[in-house]
Amino acid sequence: MDIPKHILDKIDVKFDDNPTYPSKVTIKPKVTQCADCKQEVSDRGTHKRLVQNPQPHWVEKCTACNKYRNPYNGNYELSGGDLRSFYIDYFRKR
Repeated sequence: MDIPKHILDKIDVKFDDNPTYPSKVTIKPKVTQCADCKQEVSDRGTHKRLVQNPQPHWVEKCTACNKYRNPYNGNYELSGGDLRSFYIDYFRKR
């Protein structure tokens, strides 16, 4: 079976008895370093949601490190409790 090298680098092909037809083909995960949390991740993503308490505001959470985005510098470094206390203080001062 002639598969181009640039495709073989991205997939795993398993053959059983018949070398013509693969029994299992899987895509290799692309492991990269997260730009925000600096961890090695295969599927990096974020969850953004609208929180209503203490006042309506958006929060964003990294799925790799489970930390929340700091509203001042944009880095993912706050836990859920730290973020909540930040917004309580922020909205009290306004």
